[in-house]
Amino acid sequence: MISMLVCTGEVDEPATIVLRESLRRRYNLTITDGWMVMDHWRNNSFQLRPFLVTLYADIVMLCSFLPASTLATMTFYYIHVNTSISEWYRKVQRTVLIALCAQTIVPLLLVYFPYANKLNAPFLRSEGIIDVERSAVYMSAFPFCDAIDIILLIRDYRRGLLKLV
Repeated sequence: MISMLVCTGEVDEPATIVLRESLRRRYNLTITDGWMVMDHWRNNSFQLRPFLVTLYADIVMLCSFLPASTLATMTFYYIHVNTSISEWYRKVQRTVLIALCAQTIVPLLLVYFPYANKLNAPFLRSEGIIDVERSAVYMSAFPFCDAIDIILLIRDYRRGLLKLV
């Protein structure tokens, strides 16, 4: 929402024109609207507005990830030290928690890292570690990998898959 309010994609904005021309040259595609452009270094001068939008997005992502990882770590610890539950129940709880952690790690690796890489790299005047084409592949692979990790981690799902095969 903040991106839509702060960033523009106006047809005559210099960054939009450059982006449209680059896309036409590189891929022979013509797209005239629908862009949300952040020109980080207009005329070799640092632009504050795109930086603030990117900083806001990074903070939101970090504020989502930190409590989740803290709670997961604490839960692992308390499952481990709790002596009032049976070994079977401890194993079930650990399995569910591992599955939840996998469902957190997969989007982190396949969606957030490529996204953050492409969003933050321009401030360093860099192309980033992951190129745009690979980022798109990683993000597209997320639903498949998310399903696969759950099938591999939960025995009932593994058995169901084996019955299907």
